[in-house]
Amino acid sequence: DKYPVATVTRIQDTTPDSDFWRMVNAPMLLTGHGSFATMACAANENFRLSSGVSIYNKDERNIGRVYENWYTY
Repeated sequence: DKYPVATVTRIQDTTPDSDFWRMVNAPMLLTGHGSFATMACAANENFRLSSGVSIYNKDERNIGRVYENWYTY
């Protein structure tokens, strides 16, 4: 809904460093809840969407806003 004309680009055969750089600079970032993805979300200042699973209880969901432009699903 927020970006109806957005495209998804799949990139293969890269290094973790270039993947991280790409995630930090992405205009829109959708991630899971791993540490690599969480650090990229923290460094990215654009629109971010990440998993809202609690680290204490995998069945508990923390859905909402983390920081400006960072939301959980």
